[in-house]
Amino acid sequence: MDRIKYLKWIAEESPSTAQQLVAWLNRARHYTPDMKEHQAGVQIQEKGIVVGLRQSTNRYHGDCLTIHVVRLPEEIQNKGWFKSFLKLCSDESPNDFGKNH
Repeated sequence: MDRIKYLKWIAEESPSTAQQLVAWLNRARHYTPDMKEHQAGVQIQEKGIVVGLRQSTNRYHGDCLTIHVVRLPEEIQNKGWFKSFLKLCSDESPNDFGKNH
């Protein structure tokens, strides 16, 4: 799914943060460091939840999943949402962090 189709899907279907994460990870597998999408990352949103993701960081050479913004509504803070999101990131990421360790 290219960027235009991805944005159209977001607008038309209002997918969950989990669905948006999986869709972005599937797209990100095809990015190269010189592509604008690789550098820009994505912001996923649902019901007041905002998570910013990138495929790189200055401190690591190569692809990685970087979570650079997290905003949660007060009613779900300290309720395990972020821990569940991190587990989903680990389970779905094409990178091997957190696996077999």
